[in-house]
Amino acid sequence: MARKKLNDDSSAIQIVNPWTVNVDPNFDCDKFKHDVNKELKTAPNLPLQELKFILADVLSGDPDAVKRPEFACLNFSAIYAAIEWLTNNNEISDQLKADLITEPWRLSFKSKPPTPEEFLTDYYLGDLAETIYPTVRKWFCEILDPLKPYRDIILSSYIGSGKSYLTNLINMFTAVHYALMYNPWKFFSLSPSTVFVLTFGSFSQKKASEIYIEPLTLILEQAPFFEKVRTHELLRRKDIEMSNAQKLEKVYWTSATPTSELQFSNNLNVKMVASANSIIGMTMITFALTEISFFYENGWSDEKLMRFYSKGKQRINSRLHGNYYGRTILDSSPGSLENAIDQYIWNDAPLSKLNYIVSGSRWFHIKEDYPSFYDENKNEIHDFSVAFPLFKGGNGKVPTVCDSPEEAETYDPVDLLWVPRYDIYNQNLYDQARENPLEFMRDFGGIPAGMQERIFYDQAIVDAIFNNSLKNLDYVINADSLAEPEHLIWDQVKDTLFYKVLDKYYFNYKPDIPRAIGVDQSYAEDICSIALSHVERDTRLDPTTGEPIPIYVTDFTINIHAGTGQINLDAIRYFILDLVNIGNMNIRAVAFDNFQSIPTRQALKRFGLEVDYCSMDKTNQPYLTFVDLIFKKRYVCGKNTILKNNLKSLQMMKRNTKKGTYKVEHTKGEVPLVGEQAGKNAKDTSDAAGASVYELTLYPERFIPYSLWDPNVIDRSYNTVKNDVMKQLNVMGKTVYR
Repeated sequence: MARKKLNDDSSAIQIVNPWTVNVDPNFDCDKFKHDVNKELKTAPNLPLQELKFILADVLSGDPDAVKRPEFACLNFSAIYAAIEWLTNNNEISDQLKADLITEPWRLSFKSKPPTPEEFLTDYYLGDLAETIYPTVRKWFCEILDPLKPYRDIILSSYIGSGKSYLTNLINMFTAVHYALMYNPWKFFSLSPSTVFVLTFGSFSQKKASEIYIEPLTLILEQAPFFEKVRTHELLRRKDIEMSNAQKLEKVYWTSATPTSELQFSNNLNVKMVASANSIIGMTMITFALTEISFFYENGWSDEKLMRFYSKGKQRINSRLHGNYYGRTILDSSPGSLENAIDQYIWNDAPLSKLNYIVSGSRWFHIKEDYPSFYDENKNEIHDFSVAFPLFKGGNGKVPTVCDSPEEAETYDPVDLLWVPRYDIYNQNLYDQARENPLEFMRDFGGIPAGMQERIFYDQAIVDAIFNNSLKNLDYVINADSLAEPEHLIWDQVKDTLFYKVLDKYYFNYKPDIPRAIGVDQSYAEDICSIALSHVERDTRLDPTTGEPIPIYVTDFTINIHAGTGQINLDAIRYFILDLVNIGNMNIRAVAFDNFQSIPTRQALKRFGLEVDYCSMDKTNQPYLTFVDLIFKKRYVCGKNTILKNNLKSLQMMKRNTKKGTYKVEHTKGEVPLVGEQAGKNAKDTSDAAGASVYELTLYPERFIPYSLWDPNVIDRSYNTVKNDVMKQLNVMGKTVYR
């Protein structure tokens, strides 16, 4: 290892190695780190005071400052902790604070690393930058947006969408940033001896090489910022030169490495793996798994494949702990919902905000290739002159092309995939779809085979539950997290759902009846739903027991959205309290179904309300109860388009392919919030309504159906509500003379 003097009056020795910087052999790094950690809890002394000035020099661009042993011996976590301590104790100047905001990259990088948008330019990629599909460019920039939470990438769209190309671009971007780091092991807070790896996996190393390594090599050879060297020794020499350079001008790479497929600057390796066991011991930054169908064709079981994928994710998470660069990439065309991976992609992956999912048809992502299929507002034109519907299959029926409007009308619209007849190149999609509907649906429509059984295949069953005489809110209200939560929801619904009697508010229909509330919370993107329900007794008697038949009535369903922001979860708690305190409602049970509701549940319990955790996903019982009541015509609700389309989107899907268990899910696709299709491909509102009804069935002693349900006589008039209130007050001994 080469050594040389820094200057005549310095005793520090420079160790020329890509993994280290100038370190005085007499400098006690462990003692300094101990002192820094100690000073985070006690008064400042020399180490932190000294580090403060070194940080200022580093952020100002002084190339010698990063070589100071006080800075070089600390990993990124220690530097961050020291900065936090100095900031909290007002030990940092205004100039240093400004530099920390504008030039923070100087603490870890030799020169400013490119943004995702900057990387996709000719400076880094040359002429390749002009050939990148707009869709691939969009996905790349969204995935690597540092303000987004995405760590696991799932690419499951139509064939030819550029999934593998996108995977290689992400790894090249990572290699550039890695090469710019002073010391990667410090950045990731790991050992100096750590060997970092970009990993590509398939059922065999040969297949991984065909799909990833060979195309990656061709891209690297044409990208001007990447320069190939012939030998591993030459790459090591380039690394030594780079360790002294103040700015990185090239990323060097070689295929002549003894233990890896490729190697990049700063000792970043590229390896191929073909089993969960082959990744043991690796410190992976990225892990890409390609084309799931190949695994099944070569005899892999669901368990073996899921273990391979899960082990890759676990290893990255255990080493990098959510670091920006640590990513898994699942690159696979849609296959069949009979396999575990496709079930995960379509049913479980959307539940995590860490997952960036690319799915959908070619005509959805590349609308410009199908101009006749879209109107001026980019809405699909469902007209047989320019398109045709493809039945997706289900309920024992195979996918098939509909040749006429009459045939299309025999299916629920949610079960149809509308396809343009021709693209801009005059390619006939209709003939291709008729030739093999199943493969066409997967390869062009981006939909896996084996779509699950719909619950309400007969639309009339769902339509029959809605009674227009019951008042409901058939629109979405806004509750942004930046707004004050007190009365935020109440103020938007009180005049629609309540009457004011004797200066107090009362519900518009039988205000004294005990009610249950179901809440489906969402933090952002999806809608949040609140449903209020009660039980009455039918005029009919149960033929087997002779008892009155209970009728379950949902009084209202409120759907909340926050636009592009986040939903105000505190507003839900205040609204439930407003229903009791201002709306004078008799709330005897409240049900929530996810972890985000814990603070609200605790607050409502302190208020004295009975609050339950009721998951509509972990067990089928709540939904099966709800669905059974609908089929038996014992459930009623006021008009709500979102709830209607939620129910029509419900389907049974396999929870576990080995055990054959099922769960209730919704169909996949775009979720409109307005119009006749509002609520399609979702189940937020049906979750809330189902939870409120399930609470009524759980506690029959709290919800006795003493009021008679007559669908032909539903009186919601002000005078009726006023008379009910007067009777109730008189019963309570509060005589009213108005």
